[in-house]
This record gives sequence, structure tokens and C-alpha cells, in this order.
Amino acid sequence: MMADQEKKPRAWPAFAALIAAFVAPFLLVFPFVIRWTLTHVINDPALQGLSPAQLQSEVVSRLLAKASPLHFRIVVGFLLLRSVCVICISLIGAKLSAESLPVFLRLEPRKTGRAGISIAVLGSLGLGFFYSTVLGILGGSPPNVMQSLYANLSGTTIGKFCAFVTVEEFWAVVSTAFIVGFLQSRLSAAWSRSKAIMTISLLFAISSGSWNNVPYSFALGLLLSWLTEVTQSAYPAIISMFVLNAVADIWVRFLPRPPYSAMVHSAKGLVSLVFLSAAVFLARRTDREGI
Repeated sequence: MMADQEKKPRAWPAFAALIAAFVAPFLLVFPFVIRWTLTHVINDPALQGLSPAQLQSEVVSRLLAKASPLHFRIVVGFLLLRSVCVICISLIGAKLSAESLPVFLRLEPRKTGRAGISIAVLGSLGLGFFYSTVLGILGGSPPNVMQSLYANLSGTTIGKFCAFVTVEEFWAVVSTAFIVGFLQSRLSAAWSRSKAIMTISLLFAISSGSWNNVPYSFALGLLLSWLTEVTQSAYPAIISMFVLNAVADIWVRFLPRPPYSAMVHSAKGLVSLVFLSAAVFLARRTDREGI
């Protein structure tokens, strides 16, 4: 009994790896962001009294309004650096644990049921359209970071847009594999499945990038972390995040920006209902062992 307790994995190394992979790149740009904020934001009366979401949108818009091609390359390089840090941490962890990288990240070459992937994609898209519709009906929200970026890059070449989207999708795949593959599996072994699912959902909410998206990101984390536990594979979460980011990128770049008409809200609500209904139907039809 004592030997089994001593062999039980601990959760803190997983959290340490998460912090090292995600926080390290920010340390390179954090001093510059703080300096700019103290110089331009704190002393600007026009920004006083804004909500956190509005302040974030305004600050990002002002930063991007002064952006040059060099700044754009820095942003893309920063996004690449985040992914490289996660990959390096994963490689080191796999080496130290004497596991192959696919096993380390729950990416081992085994069959993952199409139902699990379908539920993840349909459910994540349904949640996204539903939450977007609710925000629009309640009065909308200020543009997020991606919307502000695309608005200020509208005069650039399509090649730069494709480069940014490619880097962003790369980050979505790498970070999702790390969180639900490496981190969640360690938390499940160290704690319990329910605690691991709740912790991963909170991490999704914290990393949402906008106060407005916290409820949606938490619900998305619940869905994807639950499916990861059911399928014992990171593929459903990775594929759904890739599709979700692609749809979001196309929407904020090429489609009209808010405020939307009642017809657009109705169409988005109908799409969300179709996607969520299909996801629930598949979940009820498919046995837990059959996903």
C-alpha cells in the first residue's frame, strides 16, 4: 500500500512545465508592454472609466494603428516562439519520462472514433455561435485582439494574412496537445478525472484572451477535456480547436463586423442550434466505450 502511494505521480511538475512553456515568451515582451502602458494609457483621460474589455480593445487598436511591417513580423515571431517553447518542454518531458512524444502527448497512433471527433467539432462550433449570438443580442462587445489586428492589417497582402493564420493555427494545435495531452493526463493520474477536467476548463477560461470570452472558453474547456478523458486521446480536442480557429479567423477577417442585424443574429442562433443538437444526438447515440 505504501509503495503504491509513493509511485502516485505528482501534479506540480505538470504545472511547472505549463508555466515554463507559456510564460517564458511573455517575459521577453512584458517590459515593453508595461512601459508603453504607463506612458500612454495611465495618463490618458479618455481611457478612464472603460471596462476591462473596452480598455483591452482600445489599447490594442492604438498599438496596431502605429504598427509597421517590422512590428507585424515581431508579432508573428512571438507567436512562433510560444509554440517552440511548448514543443521544447514537451520533448524534454518525454525524454525525462522515457516515453515517446506521441505517448507523452496522448498522440499515440491508435484508432480514435470518428464520433468523438465529430462531437468535439460540432459542440465547439455550436458553443461558439451560441455565445456570439447571446453577446450580440445583449448589446455586442468591443472587437477582440484578432478583430483589431485584422482591421489594421486590411491593407496588407493576403500572404501576410495567411502567414499569421498559419502561425495561429500552429499555436492552437501545439498548445491544445500540450494542455489536454500532457497536462490533463498527469492531473488525472495525480488527482481524479473530475478535478482534472475542472482544472483544464479553468485554464481554458484564463487563457481566453478577453474578459468577454471567459464563460465560453470555460464551457469549451469542459467539453474538450471531458472528450479527452472519454477517448483517452488528444485528437478530438486538437482537431476541433483547429476547425474553430479557422472559422473564427475567416469570420473576423472577411465577414462584416458588428453590430449585426436581427437577421444575422437569427441565422447564427439557428446554426448554433443545429450544431449543438447534432453534438447531443451523437453523444446520446454513442456509448462511452464506443467513442
